[in-house]
Amino acid sequence: MKCFILSLVILPFISVYSQIIFVSPDNNVYDFLSSLSIKGIISFNDEIKPLSRDYISGKIYELESKKNYLTGIEVEELDFYAKEYFLELKKFSKVKLETVTSFFNFNDEKRFRVFTYYDSLFSISADPVFGYDLKSFSIKNHSWNGVNLLGSIGSNVGFNLNFRDNHVSNINDGLLNKFSNTTGIAFFTSNDYDEVNGNLAYSWNWGDFSLGKDYFVWGSGKSGQIILSENAPSFPFIKLNVYPVSWLDFTYFHGLLISGVIDSNSIRINKNPTRIHSDLVEKYMVAHILTVRPYSNLNISLGESVIYSDRFQPIYLIPMLFFRLVDHYQNFTDANGGNAQLFSNISYKNSYLNTKFYTTLFIDELTLTKYLKGIDAPKAVAYTVGTIIIDPGIKDVSFNLEYTKLDPDVYFHEDDAQLYTNYRYQMGHWIGSNGDQVHFSVTKKILRGLNLLVSYDYIRKGHTPQLGELLYQPGQNFLFGLRTNYRLINTLISYELINDFFIKVGFNWEKIDKELTSGNFNTINDNYLTFSINYGF
Repeated sequence: MKCFILSLVILPFISVYSQIIFVSPDNNVYDFLSSLSIKGIISFNDEIKPLSRDYISGKIYELESKKNYLTGIEVEELDFYAKEYFLELKKFSKVKLETVTSFFNFNDEKRFRVFTYYDSLFSISADPVFGYDLKSFSIKNHSWNGVNLLGSIGSNVGFNLNFRDNHVSNINDGLLNKFSNTTGIAFFTSNDYDEVNGNLAYSWNWGDFSLGKDYFVWGSGKSGQIILSENAPSFPFIKLNVYPVSWLDFTYFHGLLISGVIDSNSIRINKNPTRIHSDLVEKYMVAHILTVRPYSNLNISLGESVIYSDRFQPIYLIPMLFFRLVDHYQNFTDANGGNAQLFSNISYKNSYLNTKFYTTLFIDELTLTKYLKGIDAPKAVAYTVGTIIIDPGIKDVSFNLEYTKLDPDVYFHEDDAQLYTNYRYQMGHWIGSNGDQVHFSVTKKILRGLNLLVSYDYIRKGHTPQLGELLYQPGQNFLFGLRTNYRLINTLISYELINDFFIKVGFNWEKIDKELTSGNFNTINDNYLTFSINYGF
């Protein structure tokens, strides 16, 4: 803990650069800038998200002088995003900020916000968050409301807060399903649940430090990420980003997870026998990842993480240590050790072909020396390979082809409190272990903000390990057990009318072949329409 306190003492004396506010990983601006980087117009790296508004606005500022390389729709999109980041762009242009207070106001320069205040020292904006989802025009609906705040103090401090209160027609109608690409629910009562995320960050010219509760998205992938994704509920953390030169980035965080495992030593029976108190076993995650760019179009990332439990370990506050060796140092036997993972991500962009190639590797369990010698040893490895093609002879069109495979027992562990999960939701790819997926999608930009997406997924899923089940047993090969095959076709039309205000209409076709006994399948067909309208991320 002394390292953490020391950092708070040192940071105020570091040279200033700009305040930092993080952009939600599912914001459309990532796809916009990523497609332009694939075409070689700018350099943009989004394998490690979220990124800051300052970084993103810098790319928009750079594009202002490159409009002649953009298509007509891309120019309109650039102007659209310039309204979102107008305040940051003023600072890039070194325009002195006047004191402005506005309610329910927008003009040609900036986006609509319910409330905005900014001056040369302080800025804050507030917007409502609301939305409504309807499935098959039935009682299966989901509504939410809340507030989104973001702001800055001086040149170094940034903050944001996003709160949502949710109501659903049926809490059990797929929302608690772990096999889903929607974010899991952390806490609910009856048909209601809430979500809150926020960050308080301090930045300087070669890095930033933040306290927050939010999502991490690490690794390439359109249909999901095998390292860290938005599948599990967000969690609180301390985070350090370091970017001393243009070709190197380093990210570290230490987070608090929810194990879902009751600590038997904490059980207390009250005078009211129906009210039994118990605490959960403490669960933590520490991770870091280093990204180098030997060439502007080549990104290579290497990282590791450790899930540990029972008590906080201050040694994991040292970002530069090799955490697997720290785990060895901390524990006398393997039985007392943590759950360690290694991972890598490589992306290569060929602007001549308007193509991006990427691959992610996630090693949960692997003894390399034994594996190379052909000796039978536990193995739990996952990987993703994919490509994105932009404007393949047709303007404003992108293609994505992706394959993901996860060995049996990926994300699992013999210690229930050290699963690669938060609130029992896997923090990596949503299809989970012992399965694979082929994903193909086509996106067409029809107008500024109006997109058509058509995707096809074929998923094979074998037996999923259960708590208490022995792992790495003979016969537990890839896709062992009763199998379920999924064929999914999704068509979605999305229109962003103004910044962060979306109207979406979709059609989903699903065919599920579930194996009841060996070779005997039961087929389930499910076709439904979707409609949603929402404001705010």
